[in-house]
Amino acid sequence: MTNLALVDDHTMMRKTLATAFKLSNYSILFDAANGQEMIDKINQGPLPDLVVMDISMPVMNGFEATKWLTQHCPEVKVLALSVFNDEISIIRMLRNGAKGYITKDSLPEEMDRAVKEILEKGYYHSELISNKILQMVISNDKKSLVSVVENLTENEMTYLQLACTDVVNKQIAEAMDTTERNINFYRLSLCEKFNVKIEDWVGIVCH
Repeated sequence: MTNLALVDDHTMMRKTLATAFKLSNYSILFDAANGQEMIDKINQGPLPDLVVMDISMPVMNGFEATKWLTQHCPEVKVLALSVFNDEISIIRMLRNGAKGYITKDSLPEEMDRAVKEILEKGYYHSELISNKILQMVISNDKKSLVSVVENLTENEMTYLQLACTDVVNKQIAEAMDTTERNINFYRLSLCEKFNVKIEDWVGIVCH
């Protein structure tokens, strides 16, 4: 029997998925609320055949957890399951090793098809994964938007997310438990990486 693992920070989602997969004759080896908890359970063994991976989770998110699996357990396949459907999230997950990507509003039939195709073929190309996205995934263009985003530090990514809200630098510094001087450093670093002028930064993050 095929062993699956479910990684999602919502208990109800894990229980619902577990019930659905058991009805399809899959065995649920374990479930976890975040990537670190997944690693702890994997280190205890045995390995699942496939992990259904959420993206937005505390402690260790799906991007990091998928990358860890690719590096340490390449035989374990990953199906990304997320509320996000933007190109950057999809591409980051695929580049980190996910073999397929579907959204949480997908029909149960698509979930079943995705798992089967990943187990049988090694990948699942949904409608979300267009030819354009596939080309971006395999591209080595260091100047592409996706490449730039992939190479942001965790602090830069956190600052970018907070900067897109209504909070000011002082509030961002408090949220990140750092100084406003460091916040300005992150902003300057991002301007350089995105090749934009500092005076244009406010207009960019507000759109």
